[in-house]
Amino acid sequence: MHILLLNDDFPPAGSSSVAIIAENLKRGYESRGHKVSVITTHRKENSDVVIRTGDIISLPISYRISLRHFKSIWMSKVSKMLKTEINRINPDVIHAHNIHTYLTYSALSISHKLAKKVIITMHDVFSFAFSRLSSEKYLESKGSDTKLSPLENLHAVGFQYNPFRNYQIRKILKKSVSKIISPSSALELALNQNGIKNTEVIPNGIDVNDWQCSDEEIGEFKKRFNLEGRNVVLFAGRLSLDKGAIPLLKAIDAIRKEIPNVTLLVAGEQRRWDGIAKAAGVTDELSPYIVNTGWLNHDDMRIANHAADVITVPSLCLDVFPSANLEAMAAGKPVIGTIFGGTPEIVEDGETGFIRNPLEQEEFTSSLLKLLKDDDLARRMGQAGLERVKNEYSLESQIERYVELFE
Repeated sequence: MHILLLNDDFPPAGSSSVAIIAENLKRGYESRGHKVSVITTHRKENSDVVIRTGDIISLPISYRISLRHFKSIWMSKVSKMLKTEINRINPDVIHAHNIHTYLTYSALSISHKLAKKVIITMHDVFSFAFSRLSSEKYLESKGSDTKLSPLENLHAVGFQYNPFRNYQIRKILKKSVSKIISPSSALELALNQNGIKNTEVIPNGIDVNDWQCSDEEIGEFKKRFNLEGRNVVLFAGRLSLDKGAIPLLKAIDAIRKEIPNVTLLVAGEQRRWDGIAKAAGVTDELSPYIVNTGWLNHDDMRIANHAADVITVPSLCLDVFPSANLEAMAAGKPVIGTIFGGTPEIVEDGETGFIRNPLEQEEFTSSLLKLLKDDDLARRMGQAGLERVKNEYSLESQIERYVELFE
């Protein structure tokens, strides 16, 4: 079977979480004997020609990103390039991922005409939401009310709002896609509540062996970031306020008074973290308890998980299926997770960590404190998480589910 993957970015040039997921799937499909091609994109400023590197084809696509909600449906030049490349590849199955910025939803319409089966995996809420889903209504409902009105979407993006976008997306999905995949039941609920049907849940997987490291690597990492003898809480992923930075900073501010050697290890771009810290009003007293690593590559991120005592994902948005949860569990670490999004489907409350509403500050803080104080409990929960991810969220299982769907 010849499988074509579509994603707006792809390694080595692309490093988004979805790009990594797509790359893992490519390797997995190939390990089962299937031929796999990829169509991705790069910016015209870097090269204005189609770049072909083996079975990876990158299309030159650029535009002013403020026009995203109009351009993401269809662009004439993009459609022409897609038709040419898909015709040349002649795949049996097309598996689309994030196409909502550069490859456009018209890629699905083209794929429907040129392949036997078209599948799309939704990795976020942008098929129905114009911005991340973190509205007051959503938070007050504790994640159960995801229905967005046109007025709410208009309010989210102002003059960038396209009143026809969602209708056009639903029309393309209904006509051109065999099945819409969601990594979590939380996203599936949101898709259904916002008029997108024909869905199925296939969780993302992880190769546990790829997330192990040696004591020497951990020691070198701790020395590099001055973490020796510290109680480390890791906060990683896309750095933004809707990832729960403010409740987390408040928790660290309270915990440092009981555990003077506590350290919040922030893995992400320094510039973005500086903006968050400023918005959160981080004081000179709190700053010494925070270490920002800057952006970490895969190897450093793997070691960072092992160097931490506790890992937290306190998102205040519909965080579909945070990879940080699986990575923490693969490293044998307990997780303090959020009630919002897909985290409660991954982390078992009281078994592999705790599920908390980050807005309930006292309970969120006390859960972090409990794990930092009780090494045996943290170790037991971490081991339970490792077993859970091996049994329930293996990369092999994810690939098997997809191949069954294709066949």
